Order: sequence, then structure tokens, then C-alpha cells
Amino acid sequence: MMGRRRNPAPPPLFLALPMFLLLLPLVLQAPGAAPLAEQADRAIDRGVAALVDAQLIDGSWEFVAAESPCGQTAMCLYTLLRCGAGQDHPAVARGFAFLEAHEPSDKLCYNLAWMLMAWGEREDPAAPRRMKPLLERLLECQDGTGLFTYGDTPKADLSNAQYAALGLRAAAARGLKVPGKAWQELIEGVLSCQSGAGRKAAATGFAYEPGLGGPPPGGPPPGDEPPGGPPPGPPHGATGSMTAAGVATLTAAEQALGRKLSRKLRQELERGRGLGLAWLASRWTVARNPGEDDGPGAQQWLFHYLYALERTGSFLELDTIGTHDWYQEGARFLVAQQTREGRWGGQVGEETDTCLALLFLKRASLAFTGESRGRTAAWGDADPRAEVSLRATGSGELTIWICGFGDAARAAHAWPGEAKDGLRVKRVEYFAGREPAAAEPLGSVDGDPAAPHGDERFAIRHGFASAGRWWLRARVTLAVAPAEEGRSPGEVVLESAPLAVEAGAVLTEEQLAYGSDSGRDLLLGTELEASASSSLAPEWGAAAAVDGLPSRGWLCRAGDDSPWWKVELRRAVAAESLLVSHARNRARDRGAARPARVELRINGKVLVAELELEPDPTRKTRVVFPSRMRVREIELRLLQPAREPTGFAEVELQES
Repeated sequence: MMGRRRNPAPPPLFLALPMFLLLLPLVLQAPGAAPLAEQADRAIDRGVAALVDAQLIDGSWEFVAAESPCGQTAMCLYTLLRCGAGQDHPAVARGFAFLEAHEPSDKLCYNLAWMLMAWGEREDPAAPRRMKPLLERLLECQDGTGLFTYGDTPKADLSNAQYAALGLRAAAARGLKVPGKAWQELIEGVLSCQSGAGRKAAATGFAYEPGLGGPPPGGPPPGDEPPGGPPPGPPHGATGSMTAAGVATLTAAEQALGRKLSRKLRQELERGRGLGLAWLASRWTVARNPGEDDGPGAQQWLFHYLYALERTGSFLELDTIGTHDWYQEGARFLVAQQTREGRWGGQVGEETDTCLALLFLKRASLAFTGESRGRTAAWGDADPRAEVSLRATGSGELTIWICGFGDAARAAHAWPGEAKDGLRVKRVEYFAGREPAAAEPLGSVDGDPAAPHGDERFAIRHGFASAGRWWLRARVTLAVAPAEEGRSPGEVVLESAPLAVEAGAVLTEEQLAYGSDSGRDLLLGTELEASASSSLAPEWGAAAAVDGLPSRGWLCRAGDDSPWWKVELRRAVAAESLLVSHARNRARDRGAARPARVELRINGKVLVAELELEPDPTRKTRVVFPSRMRVREIELRLLQPAREPTGFAEVELQES
């Protein structure tokens, strides 16, 4: 038996999201450690912030952006929404603006599946209409085996199939018709990847493709196998990532078909699933992808394995796999593996691995009901060792307040007999800045020094002008009891430690339009030649600033005393404005070197002698021409030597 299955009825709204956290066993916590549920919450908040910080200026995310412009972006959007980001979160709005303006690449299956999943989470009446053509294209990727191909290659496999199933599931949940035949053939295809499941078998895993051979996850892409055929893969071809994927996909298909699933196929499904669960239990680990031995796939596909485990546990509503509390063990491992920046992994891609880790921690495959699936972002906790503790909640506009005074501060400054009631606060001043030594005043709140503060929190609300990391601190002026009777009360000033928060600025219409700017860029598709004074490396060459991909661009070498970048067009184009975006244009790149002032030349003549570039890396600089111009040459000359590599992600021409 692989674990108790809970009542499949969905829980009430107020219990749905935190239920798994409330039920987690906490007996294994180290002395003094925060409960695992709290650790997981914090890890999710930090991971979400890391994803937001990694978003590019056009609303997309980078991983394989050239080959798959929509897949990673859809994956990040789905993750953000399942992890509690609101529908109006700036990163969500920008991401969907990008998806609306771009088509998935020819390598279809993964992209289509994640786009269906992302749009399935979008609270937009038009979402089903956008999903319908995606569903039709996804169904075209299913071949005669019942499995799914990439879309541009004829070879089908279980890895594609597992995500195709999630896409089909998302489409059905939004009312689109998914043929029952597609689900039935998918079951047969998944079972064909489970070899050696004879009558006497006790535990059998799933392989990447039907039969014992064939490349495991991490092997060469179809068509790139070495002479002599595909490599044999790990022993018996079975891996943890594919076995958990097989079990979860069978369950998704079973749930989709319901009573339409034939008795014979149901029996085969249940047997295959049971053997797969037994295989997972017998080779249990959350620290590597089992079945890969010590090969590169043991770590490369670890996060895909963990997300497949999460789907298995959530779809089947299992407490345990074998004797293992799969969620608690996996969550403890992931919390320990999170980097200081809030990310995970990186062997496949940091954004991909971070999404998969977050989806595990959030138990994202559980059914949610109601409108809200997440918590408001929050930072700061009461620290009895600190003089003053700050707390803040919100996104673009934050609520900031004093959440506690330290034990030593209370003991030293409370008036006689008032220690339990608080301190006498005269005034609280708040400051913010991009560095921990925050200096810009945000506002102040007056207290009543004639009485202890009690439950008063001295809250203010503040909206930040730009997104990203801000540091908050507070200065509290207290009235203290006079040293001698008859004298006036004294004063003492307490300071909080700096508190880092992540603010999301209110988006402008222009920023939302960044997602579709590439479709209006007159330089894309035009014959041209780009050159520069120097280039940091071939991948950061001059031509990278006119390729439509903000994830890369031109960077000059450090020490270039007179950096310049130029593009010459074979034929002039008529344009009305020019846009420049910084290389390294994520929110997390705010500290990177970037040009401040440039000279802009059009057709060899100076148009702007000293152009001030937008200092925020997430914003573009737009130059509107005095009149419509025929442009055949653009040159940007930096007005300062380059002490560090610096340059532009994209230079664009537009008609308006």
C-alpha cells in the first residue's frame, strides 16, 4: 500500500490553500528551528521574488528564448499565479502582454502545454478563446503511439506526454472539449513505456520511451543519436522522473475520462500505476533522480522528478509513498537547497528549476476553489533581540508598520509599571532607499507620549516609483521617565535594522507595450550590418542589439575609452522614433553598469548631442524624431569611458 488517499472532495475555500501546511508533521524540527510550514512559506515568497526579478524588459523570461520564446514565459506565469501572485501583479500583466504578442515556436509540445496551463489560470473571459487554437495544435502532436512528439520531430516520448496531459487538463478545466480518444490513447502510450510489468513483477518503473532502450532524459535529442543507435540509458530504462511522470499522467487521464474509461483499460492502468508507485518507494530519494545512478541526469532532471512527485502525491491525494512522507521530505530538501538569491538548480536552467521547486513547495496540483489562491507578500517579523522590528505587506503600494520592540528596549525604556503595556512613543519616522542605509524620508506618524503605545502600530502606506528591492528602516523617538521626580520626561531614539522588501511599481501603458515592441521594430527582418568599438565576447557582439532578444545584446569591453555602436541598413527605412534598452534589463540587474549619456547620430549627423538614458534598467529610452525620417544609419556614442562592460540589449526603430 502506497499511502492513504484522502477524501477527494475539495476542501472549503478557507482551508484549501493552507491545509497541507497545517497538517505537516513537525516532530523532526531541530530545536529552535522554525516550523517546516513557515520555512516553506518563506522559501516560496523568496522564490517568487526571484522569478519577478528575472523577468526581462519585454515581459518574457530568458531560458531558450531564441528557440522557445513563449514556453518559459508561460511556465513562469503559471508558477507565479499558482504561488499566489495576483492577476494584476505587474509581472503577470507584463508576461501575458508578451504571450498575446508572440506565437509559440515550432518546437511545440512543451510550449503549447505551458501556454494552456498559464492561460487556464488567467481570470479573463477571453482565455478559452485564446486556448482553443493552442489545444488544437497540441492534439496534432499526439502520434499513433498515444504519446506526444515535440511537434517538429516524429519521435514521441513520455516527457512530452506528461506536459501535454497537463495542457489537456487545463483546457478541459476551462470548458474546452478534449476528445476521450486522446486520453485513452495517452493511457496506452504511457503504459507502453513501462517494460517488464509481467504478472510476477512487484515494482516496475517507466522509461523515457517505449521499450527498455532509448535515451533517458538528458540523452541526445531525437535525430542526434550517435552512430549505432541510441544509448541504452540507465538500468532497465526506468528513472524516477519518468516513473513519477507516468503515474501522474495515468491518474490525470483516469480523472479526465471518469466513467468513460473501460474496465479493461482501468485495470491495466491501476496495475501499472501500482507497480510504478512501488518502484518509487523501493528507490526512494528526494536528493537525486533515481535510476540515473551517478550520471548527469541524476541532478540535471532532479527538479522535473520532484515536480512529477508532487503531481503524483496531489492527484492521488497521498500522504505517503511507501513509508515516506513525500511532501515533508521533499520540502525540507528544497528549503535547504534554495540559494541566497531565492533560486534553485540551474543545470537545466535556473528559471525552469526554480519554477519546478516552487510548484512542489506550493503543492500546486491540488485543486483550489474560490478567487484567491495566495497570500499577500509580507516581509519582516518581530525580533525580541532588536530594538525595533519592522513589517511590510503589499506590492506596488506597501503598508509599513512597527511590529514590535525588543525585550531589552522594553526593559530599559518602559515607564514604571507599564512594561506590559508598551513604550511611550512620541514619533515614528520611516525611510527608504536602494541601499541598506536608507535615507529618503517616507513619512512619519506621531504617537501619544502621555500613555504606553499598547496595540498601536504607527502604520503608513507608500507607493514606490519603480519596482525591485528597496530597503526600509524606522527611527522611533520615545519619551522616557524622568530621572528625578519633578523633572520633564527625557527622550531616546531607537533604530530598526534595515528591512529588504520587493516592490512592484504600477505599470504604464508604454511598459505593457514592450511585449509587442518586437512586432513594430523596423530593424528586424531588415538587411543590415552592425559594428562596435569593441565587444566583450562573440555572444555580446554588435549584432545582438538588433536581434529582437532582450536577454542578450551588445557589451563593450572594460577599458574601452570611447565606446560606440553602429548599424548600417542596406536600404533606408522611414521611422518616427528610436528606442534603446539596457543590456542586463532585469530588476535584479539594477546594480550593473550601464550607459548614462550618449550621443545619437542618424545618417552620420548628430541628432541629440547628449541623450540622457533612462537609469531604470526595466525602462526603455524613447527618442521621438522632429519629423518622419529616412534612416539608413544609427550610431550611439557613449560619453564616458567604459570601466566595466556596458551596452544595449536592443536598439529599435518604430513608425510612431
